[in-house]
Amino acid sequence: MEDLCTYWFDEPDDRLPGALFTHVEGIEGDQSDLHRRNLYHAVLYSGRDELGVNWSGRGKGHDYGRAAENNVIKQCIDTAASIIAKNRPKIRILTSDADWSDQRKARDLEKFCWGEFNRLGIYEAGPDVFRDGGVFGTAGAKIFEKHGKVAFERVLIDEIVVDERDTAPNMVPRELHQRKLYEKDVLKSLFPGFEEEITKADRKKSAWADVREIPANHCVVIETWRLPAGPGQPGIHIIAVDCAVLFKEDYTKEHFPFAFFRWCNPIMGFYGQGIAEELLDLQVRLDKLERFVAQCQDLIAVPRVFMDGAGPIAPQLDNTIGAVVRTRSKPVFFTPQALGPEIYEERDRLTRQAFERIGISQLSAQSLKPAGLESAVALRQFNEIEGQRFAIVAQRYEQWYKDVAELVIEVASEIYSSKRPNSTTWASESSIEVIDWSDVHMEAERFVISIEAASIMSMSPAAKLQAVTELAQVGQLEKQEIRYLLNHPDLERSDSDSFADFENCLKTIEMLERIDRDYVPPEPFQNLDLCLKRVQLRYLALKNRPWKTPPPEEVFERFRDWTSQAKDLMEIAAGEGVPEEAMGGPAVGESGPAPEAPMGVPPVSAAIGNANASGLPIPLTV
Repeated sequence: MEDLCTYWFDEPDDRLPGALFTHVEGIEGDQSDLHRRNLYHAVLYSGRDELGVNWSGRGKGHDYGRAAENNVIKQCIDTAASIIAKNRPKIRILTSDADWSDQRKARDLEKFCWGEFNRLGIYEAGPDVFRDGGVFGTAGAKIFEKHGKVAFERVLIDEIVVDERDTAPNMVPRELHQRKLYEKDVLKSLFPGFEEEITKADRKKSAWADVREIPANHCVVIETWRLPAGPGQPGIHIIAVDCAVLFKEDYTKEHFPFAFFRWCNPIMGFYGQGIAEELLDLQVRLDKLERFVAQCQDLIAVPRVFMDGAGPIAPQLDNTIGAVVRTRSKPVFFTPQALGPEIYEERDRLTRQAFERIGISQLSAQSLKPAGLESAVALRQFNEIEGQRFAIVAQRYEQWYKDVAELVIEVASEIYSSKRPNSTTWASESSIEVIDWSDVHMEAERFVISIEAASIMSMSPAAKLQAVTELAQVGQLEKQEIRYLLNHPDLERSDSDSFADFENCLKTIEMLERIDRDYVPPEPFQNLDLCLKRVQLRYLALKNRPWKTPPPEEVFERFRDWTSQAKDLMEIAAGEGVPEEAMGGPAVGESGPAPEAPMGVPPVSAAIGNANASGLPIPLTV
């Protein structure tokens, strides 16, 4: 058994960098086939030399071939991404038996996550991470602190070095190493005080120099995390170049700062299996067949003229168009068939087999619909049936978003614990709000994170017009609105207008609960009947629930004030009506019919003045 003192992390600080580099280089040497496959799969997908994925197992100048003429690997990966990765899962923060303040914080924590996802571009990076999973089998993202803010970085799996012999069946290794190239000037700005050590870092000393051309003024940097061995036995987090330790600390977390997505989980080990690996045999066979067909068509299926004449007969065919072939008879114009039909059938069969193996119909790959499927209901059902093949993959993709959210919350909490300010901007369709972490901070045991999948309905104009037709058929739209939407199918704005009174009611309740915000009195243009009912229900819910820590009395006082003022407004509107002079009619003392109020608007507009006279604080803006 290997003695513990020989482990790299047991070495003294002056020998620790060399021990770490030797350890990581040894792992990569033993698992060079993994990195060789990563490069090969990247080339199969893109059809070009991928310089960013060539760390190990590849000799300089090695040629992995040219782009495939019929690249079914790329077609399958891109189609799967268009089916699954188009969704933008929404993060939900759920509490269990929480008090009033925790429930309010949970709602704001959702906004904080939404704001950070938009600021960091996580939703834009999601499809790229999904594609990486299809190409390499495993894709990752790193969430860390940078300049006092949460930072997000998409990570190519070839940067990650894991000893698969030390990986548990649940894919959690004890150690994880991230190996990257850094420009020395950038590294010096990140680690001031180590300028001399970084300058001495020898880019050619590393074993990776044999397989990768390391640019001038660059060096290899390894960042390593080792999980704790047990309670009271912390792990280690270290950043080093080949001659110096740039950063070192105890590591107490039970996970790494990475969120990984795998197209197919491995039976054992860490690295998953992707579409490129799954279709490798078919792609190689298909490439060989394509080259054979192309060669036969170039050499055989070429128009030729056979004519009698003296001189030698050509012993070898070429692909010259209209070539003259000497014969002993009259001229014959002839374009021969290059191959038999079974060759072309085999090529088509291999293409179909590739899509069937992954579970994608060629109709989806070509954006076609099956013959006979005309109705919107049938098309949606067809998409749902096809999507069942990817149900497990979609769950893993949503889990990736959940893991990212947990890491974002964890890093934000660490920034807050170090007494540094941290905030983000949450934007809705109608407002922008700055969410400060100090207002949403909760202990991790007091909430859980769940995923709410976004709508996968097509946003094309044709789909929107179909949705307008379906809503009109069930009587959910007025005739004038139907005619307008058929020309401008802006369903989002229509929905926003239709539910504006309900959304205003929810916003009113939220503002009443927020004692850190200014009190907002009722307005005559609100749907006071709806708001009064919802406000009273929320008041009773706050009163009846057995809170561990009940809301402060000021919250109930705000609810009671708002309810009283809303009832006064409704009584004024019901008892006095609208003065004629306010509607442009005859003044007081003059005769004339009273004008009617506009359709759909309660006759309370002119009651604003009377309400103000009674001392009610009513704003004049809507």
